[in-house]
Amino acid sequence: MIIGYNAWPAENKTYMWADPKIQGTPPAGVLCDACGQRIDYHAINPHYKPPRTYYDLCRTYDGDFLISAQLEDWLKAQTLSGLTFGTLKSSERYVVLQSSNILRIVRSVAYKFEEYCSVCQQHKSVWGSPAGGDRFQGINEPLQRGIYFSDIRFGYGPQMGPLMVVGVETWAGMVAQKFKGLNAGKPIII
Repeated sequence: MIIGYNAWPAENKTYMWADPKIQGTPPAGVLCDACGQRIDYHAINPHYKPPRTYYDLCRTYDGDFLISAQLEDWLKAQTLSGLTFGTLKSSERYVVLQSSNILRIVRSVAYKFEEYCSVCQQHKSVWGSPAGGDRFQGINEPLQRGIYFSDIRFGYGPQMGPLMVVGVETWAGMVAQKFKGLNAGKPIII
């Protein structure tokens, strides 16, 4: 049974915060002072400038999801709960998509958590995939509508980001609208 789609959009080859030479030095509280990991995932860098791209959905290396104005309008028309749209001062084409809909991943031996920081209480490296069975706690039927982020961020160092899980009905609508950047979506099966 398909419960949703892992959107996993293309990376736009930029960082929101992790490259101070390009994006400016982040204010206190955005990155961990001890390990450099990002700790504030809602902060939007006022100096961030997205690259020119034709995607309607893409992501930064450090886990921010950018959507076009057209996709933003479509999502707002769907009246999906839990979504917020953060303005980028340097771009009229993109906004930052954030979601308070969090899916808790069942932690198993299929995931590797490495390089723990006792200051920010995060791991600097998280990787792996489930061996099968339930992937998300409490989810045993299809998610029809909505966009969800995983509670675990995957990757290494400054390149950590959540999974974006799109409900079955919402995904079908996005595909029908032919939004660019959706071609990497994979069904999540339980």
